[in-house]
Amino acid sequence: MQKFIVATLLFAAVQTAAADESYDVGNVHLIVMQQHSDVQGHPSTSISVPAGFRVIGGGAQVNWAGEGNLLTGVYPSSTTSFMASSKDHILASPASIDAYVIAARMKDGSPISDDDYILVQKDSSPGAYPEAAATVPTGFQLVGGGARVNWTEPGNMLTASFPQGNSWIARSKDHARSSVATLSVFAIGLKQSFLDANGLRIQQRSQRSDGYQQHPTATCALDFGFRLLSGGAEAQWSGAGQLLTATYPVDVHQWRASSKDHLIVDYGSVTAYCIGISF
Repeated sequence: MQKFIVATLLFAAVQTAAADESYDVGNVHLIVMQQHSDVQGHPSTSISVPAGFRVIGGGAQVNWAGEGNLLTGVYPSSTTSFMASSKDHILASPASIDAYVIAARMKDGSPISDDDYILVQKDSSPGAYPEAAATVPTGFQLVGGGARVNWTEPGNMLTASFPQGNSWIARSKDHARSSVATLSVFAIGLKQSFLDANGLRIQQRSQRSDGYQQHPTATCALDFGFRLLSGGAEAQWSGAGQLLTATYPVDVHQWRASSKDHLIVDYGSVTAYCIGISF
C-alpha cells in the first residue's frame, strides 16, 4: 500500500548535527549535515534537521573492515529527520556508519510550504528478494528518497536504492542463508509549479563503475551549474550477489556508491546516481 505522508514542521527529538555545507540555489537555501555512529555489529544513526528545514535527500557510508558490514537502511524517517543503518552478517564484523542529510528551506528563512513538498512511502510484499518503487504524484518532481529493509535474523540487505524518473526504486536480498523481509521505499517530491515559480531545474545523472570487481565504486557528477539534492546506488551482480556499503554525497556536486561481495566471491559493478538543482 502506498502512503502519502503529510509534511509537518514537527522537530524530531534527536540530536541535531552541525551543518557541514550550505549553499543557495535561487531562492532556496540548502544544507548538508553528517553524523557518525558508534562502532557496533548493527550500527545506526539519525540526523534531525534544524527548525524550518525539510529533508530533501540523504545517504550513508559504512566504515567497515574485515568481513564487512552492509547497508540495511538509508531513508527519511520523517520530513525532518534522516536515518542510516547497517549490519554484519553471519560473521561478526563491527563497524561505524556515517549518515548524511541534505535539507532545504527558503532563503528568507521560511519553510517550503506543505503544498509544495511531499513524502511518499511504498511497502513491498515479503520475500527473500523484495523490491518496490515509491512514486511522487502527478504535478510533483522527484528530488530524493531512500529505503529501509524490515529484516529479522539472519538478515536481508540493500542491493539498490536509486531514482528513476519520478520514482524511487529499491531492492534487497538475503545472503547465504534464507531470510524473508519486506522493504519500505520512500520518495520525496517538490511541486512542479513551485520549481517553475522559482526558476529552478532538476537534473538526474548516473555513472556505472568500470569492469567487474569484488568491491566496486562509482562516482556520479552533475553538470556545471547544478548543486546536489540527493543520490542513490544500484549494485549489478550475478551469482551470490553484491550488497551496498555506501551511497553518499562527496561534495555539493558529486555522489558516490560502493558495494561488495560477502563471504562468497562474486564480481560485479555498481552505479551511482545523482539528482541536482540549478537556478
